[in-house]
Amino acid sequence: GRPGDSSRLQVIWLASKTPGRCLDNPRQVTPRRYPRDYGPTPPRFSRAMLWEGARGGLLLISGTASLVGHASQHADDLPAQVAEIRRNIDSLLVQAGDVRGRTIGYGPGTVLRVYVRDSERMTEVQQLVDQLFPADVSALIMEGEVCRPELMVEIEAVVQL
Repeated sequence: GRPGDSSRLQVIWLASKTPGRCLDNPRQVTPRRYPRDYGPTPPRFSRAMLWEGARGGLLLISGTASLVGHASQHADDLPAQVAEIRRNIDSLLVQAGDVRGRTIGYGPGTVLRVYVRDSERMTEVQQLVDQLFPADVSALIMEGEVCRPELMVEIEAVVQL
């Protein structure tokens, strides 16, 4: 959603007859093991989900921020945050590749949803995404909430396998 825009709710729902496989990022603490610094109950989500179907598969990457371990990185440095996010997404691609037994990379079937806290920085974020991700990756840049107040950007990804 957008700050101040309470009149619209968008829900995306995925359903399948076959289960997906949850993936963790070795660069980050598993969310359910976060220390109490982030709240009385740890969050429950998967960093990514690998799904295989009869006609191919998908790697669904949850909102990924500039985190290493459980700590936010580069609080005042937008370019460094986007670069750290790229490293985190790359790490999840490696994890998915290890599960599938082959390399998984970005391609024309990759879509990024990029959430930017400050709408005045959207052009800068677009330029950073264009520099740091392959040209055949589609990216939707939008103003949106980000997981932590000290961070400026968060990226979700869908990778067609």
